Amino acid sequence: MARLSDNLPAWLQTVAGSFMNMRNRAVAPKGIPRPSGDEGSKLLNLVWQQLAQNRRWPTFEQVDRALYRVGIRFEDAVGQLPQGLLLGIDPDLQHRPPQPDQAVQLSLAGAAHCDDTATEIKAFTYLVRLAGVIERDWEPGLDDPSAPSQPYVDPDVLKTHPAFDPGVLPPAEAVYRAALLTTYEPWSSGLGWRSEELYWRISFDRRVRPFATVANFVEYWNARTSVLDSQSAEPKSVPSPLACEPALVSAPAPTPVLSIPLHPEVAAVAAGRFENGQYTDAVRSAFQAVEHRVQTLSGLSEVGTKLMGAALGSDTPKLVVTRATGSSLRSEREGFRDLFKGAMEALRNPRSHGPHFADNSEEAQEMLALANMLMRRLDEAEAKLGAQPEAVVGTP
Repeated sequence: MARLSDNLPAWLQTVAGSFMNMRNRAVAPKGIPRPSGDEGSKLLNLVWQQLAQNRRWPTFEQVDRALYRVGIRFEDAVGQLPQGLLLGIDPDLQHRPPQPDQAVQLSLAGAAHCDDTATEIKAFTYLVRLAGVIERDWEPGLDDPSAPSQPYVDPDVLKTHPAFDPGVLPPAEAVYRAALLTTYEPWSSGLGWRSEELYWRISFDRRVRPFATVANFVEYWNARTSVLDSQSAEPKSVPSPLACEPALVSAPAPTPVLSIPLHPEVAAVAAGRFENGQYTDAVRSAFQAVEHRVQTLSGLSEVGTKLMGAALGSDTPKLVVTRATGSSLRSEREGFRDLFKGAMEALRNPRSHGPHFADNSEEAQEMLALANMLMRRLDEAEAKLGAQPEAVVGTP
């Protein structure tokens, strides 16, 4: 295996040299989980084809209907997939069925079993090795609050990094899909993406070091297996110096990495600011957009918490952002009213009127996720407004 200090352009040529060959299925390494039947394989291929066509992971409803048209039950296909190939779907379909708009994703292992993914798998190997080089040379901007808090790679880094050679990389579409496969890998700490622009940004930390010298998919999978095996082999208990019996200590649970697309109205005002490191401004702009949309949909001119109370707070609110019925309706209505009001008081106002401590990347992402949720509930409120019958003049 090559050393990290080897000549970078040389390994770049080795990793990417076959990118221009005909695309086909990647060679799945020994030990990788595999579908147990043709229907499971067809499900994986269908998800991949829809990603390639639409630049985003398909929803459960899209996948379910596409399988139905060719005579395959989604439940039967999922039953042929071992855990870890298909993401976003609870294995207990009987008690926790997926929602229609729930995204269905493939893991790296799932994509490895799809037709026409060899180029993306090679691009993935290139990205993880380049991430190792970047992490090695990373210098945190401790005195610059706007500097990224973690090393990252995105299309701009590819174009400017000394190891980059545009002649050996696959098309941007393939690199984009390869980036999406990093979401649940053990070295990735976050992924942002915008399908319309084929933009992606992978964040990572020191966990990428065991993968820094892999030259192909087999080497990557072997390193991955070794890392995960070492984590699972860590002792689950330690002796207690204060008791005769050992005190059990739970192993730390794996930290899930969430990746969600920004709502279009949040992305329009916040995405560019976030990518430029203007995290506080991105958050402020996102919640100003939420406020403006509530004004527009409700027809009210108030601002801030007064606006949210007037639009969402009564038994007959102007905007219905709730889904519950029966005895839970009032609780959900009041809860969302308070969420909207709290977003104005705690998040928008301090950033609009200042002074305010600078937000870092992780905090900004958490707050943008809340803006996302509020915007999606406003989508539902707008749909309900559109479904109301128009008033007829002269009717009581």
